[in-house]
Amino acid sequence: FFFNDTATTEIYTEQIVGSVRCVQETANYDDIQAQVTTIASNICEMLGTFAFKMSLPVLQQLYPLRFGALFLGITLNIIVLILFVLSVLLIYSLLMVSVDTKTFEMGVIRVLGLNNTGIVQLIIIQALTFVIPAIIVGLALSIPCLFVTSTFFEQQVGIPISIYPSASGFAWSIILGLLIPLCSALYPIKEALNQTLYQQLDTTHSKTSAVHIQIELDSHKIPW
Repeated sequence: FFFNDTATTEIYTEQIVGSVRCVQETANYDDIQAQVTTIASNICEMLGTFAFKMSLPVLQQLYPLRFGALFLGITLNIIVLILFVLSVLLIYSLLMVSVDTKTFEMGVIRVLGLNNTGIVQLIIIQALTFVIPAIIVGLALSIPCLFVTSTFFEQQVGIPISIYPSASGFAWSIILGLLIPLCSALYPIKEALNQTLYQQLDTTHSKTSAVHIQIELDSHKIPW
């Protein structure tokens, strides 16, 4: 909207219709309302003291849907949390299998001079090898997925969406991707550090302990 002082009273109009795109794209209704009312206030100030009535129909239509974005955000956060926990459990199981099957190799490396810090670094690096390729592939696949989504919504509502992940989305993917191996490696690191050098190099004894169960029925013993 552009208003200047050259307009005279000989020029009249019954209605001015315009659309303004918010500078900050957000799903929070309060933020959208603050931006729209700020722009509307500036327009009213430029119009001056003319008798007019301003209506914001798009903002009024968004009012009944103000909780929809909130519920959708909560649902997506729950899904992300569930996937985060599942990823932690998956990598944790892989690291525990690796620690149990490579006990002798770890003992040999410790004989050669590897300290506890080196063991921690080995386990963390192994955990990162599961996650870093997944982060790269996930960010690469997000571009064609966003392209399809952007094309669909642009055809439906006429609003273009960027085909590239936002800065916050990129940052959150990196942060969560790095937290997963760190959380998964805590217990495997503890198990690896609790093993003594003798236990790691002893290949003659089984790492599992046997359990003897004896059941008595009417003074008859059943060995198990």
